[in-house]
Amino acid sequence: MVPNCEVGTPAEPDSGSGVLHNGVALGCTAAVGYSLANLALRRLSDTAWSGGSGWEMWVTAIKTLPMGIAAWILVLRRRVLRQDAFPPLRMLPALAGTALLMQFGGNLSFQMALGYLGLGVTVPLVFACIICTGAILGRTLLGDPITLKIIQAMGVMLVAIVLLSIGTTFGQSDIAVPSQVSSRSSVRILTGIGAGVLSGCSYGAVGVLIRRFLQSELAVESILIVFSTLGGVLLATGAIELSGWQVIQQGTVRDWPILMTAGSANAIGFFAVAHALRVMDVNRLNVINASQNAMCAVGAVVLFDEQLGLPAVIGIVLTIVGLLGLGRRIETSVK
Repeated sequence: MVPNCEVGTPAEPDSGSGVLHNGVALGCTAAVGYSLANLALRRLSDTAWSGGSGWEMWVTAIKTLPMGIAAWILVLRRRVLRQDAFPPLRMLPALAGTALLMQFGGNLSFQMALGYLGLGVTVPLVFACIICTGAILGRTLLGDPITLKIIQAMGVMLVAIVLLSIGTTFGQSDIAVPSQVSSRSSVRILTGIGAGVLSGCSYGAVGVLIRRFLQSELAVESILIVFSTLGGVLLATGAIELSGWQVIQQGTVRDWPILMTAGSANAIGFFAVAHALRVMDVNRLNVINASQNAMCAVGAVVLFDEQLGLPAVIGIVLTIVGLLGLGRRIETSVK
């Protein structure tokens, strides 16, 4: 069905006083934070062989640690100031379900996909699913407007994602891939693709659900303490059960700086996204945040010897074009 257009619908309120009221600045901050986290996670995926699935779960658990510490400090500060700090009991089941979806469906699946596919393919694949899932659920559950400018930007970004994926994997004949997947079988590739799709769909759904929670005036830190505490404890417990404490301890001591880098950068990205969702709809934020595809593509080549062919270069250019298109005011809304 061809969508009906309605002219004159105002844009979402993405500007205001202060950084926490500037959705574009928060979206760009999130993209940079997540890009740094993804580069650190890609490095950690090279050591997954030492602990198997348990190590991947442990990396995902530790990634939540800095976010959890920051969230608890902010919650206790709100408590001291006699403000609403902890989420109400009636919302805990929904928050717990969303936390499990994010940690196991999103974060753990993303870490698994990195081990199978590498950074250059995983990030674009995940973001294609994030954009599509966020657009569908945002419109269905939140009534977020789908503007013509957003549709154009989404189209440009999706094309850029495809080109980045092709250009970082098949751009040259000698393809550098993670050491543990040098001989790719069709089963491993399909497993990696499945994990990436699950991760992207989970992230897209979680973004919509977070925006819905925030519409109830729930504090950002109140949401994040549930996400980080519940998800982190369950992931850490599962990791120790699967790989044993000795293996986990050895890997942690060896890779502690990278683990903390991934966790700290992830915390910056998550806080930025959560605050951006207060002032910006899911679709526009996802398109802005998709700029990390270009950053990760460059990082994959420079740091991990993954290939950057001509399609990837075109994809980076299209990413910039898509972001510039979002800088203009949106005046047309699609029903």
